[in-house]
Amino acid sequence: VLALPRRMSLRAYLVLLGVGAMLPFVVVSGVLLLRLLQDNRVSVERTLITSAREQATALDSEMAATIRTLEALAVSSRLDSGDLGGFEAEVRRAATTQRWLAVRVVTPDPPAVVFDTSEPPGTRLPVVDPASLAVSARDRAPVVAPLRRSPKGVLAFAIRVPVIREGAVRWVLTAILTPATISDVITRETLPTNEWTRTVVDSAGVVVARTRDPERYVGTPATDPFRGRTTVSHEGFYQDTSLDGAAVYVAFSHSH
Repeated sequence: VLALPRRMSLRAYLVLLGVGAMLPFVVVSGVLLLRLLQDNRVSVERTLITSAREQATALDSEMAATIRTLEALAVSSRLDSGDLGGFEAEVRRAATTQRWLAVRVVTPDPPAVVFDTSEPPGTRLPVVDPASLAVSARDRAPVVAPLRRSPKGVLAFAIRVPVIREGAVRWVLTAILTPATISDVITRETLPTNEWTRTVVDSAGVVVARTRDPERYVGTPATDPFRGRTTVSHEGFYQDTSLDGAAVYVAFSHSH
């Protein structure tokens, strides 16, 4: 109900009447706009999570290919006969066909490097990341280790596969890969827009690969909110501030 003052002019009355007539349209338009914004957010969220999930699947495939090759080496008959010299030659030949920095054969207890394909035979080397070595030997399963810096200062990560003989883990085959291997995977697919940044972090929350400024951020910790979210959820979507200070929407999915 509109109460019209006695002294209101006809012009004012017409303006008031026009505003009253437009009010329902404004309300409906506002509701539709909010619904459109919400639908757009849901669509963007779905697109980003799907993309993150596909990227995780591609990474799984890349890691699985290395694991299968190491598992094939782990059943070598040369190890059955104790021919470590012949096995070393076999591993060195296999390493030349892969994009690995090196392959190491390591004893788990005590941790010691038997040989490394990137070094001359007989070279004594320290065991990098003995924790992942212990996990692979304990669980008798392949392990993708976190990013580490080698004694020579090279950033790399290990994929470990146990070698089991007579019911015991005798050695652990270890392929050493650089972040470039992961970068190739995440840049293989054309990005929808140049505003998207794709990042891979390891189990410790350290950046292993990044499509934007990798030379600056690879080897550094991801943001605290990101590490917190990815610790408690397998997939997610939220607002964050990127490593370079930009306000961003983040979608993530875990690689197996």
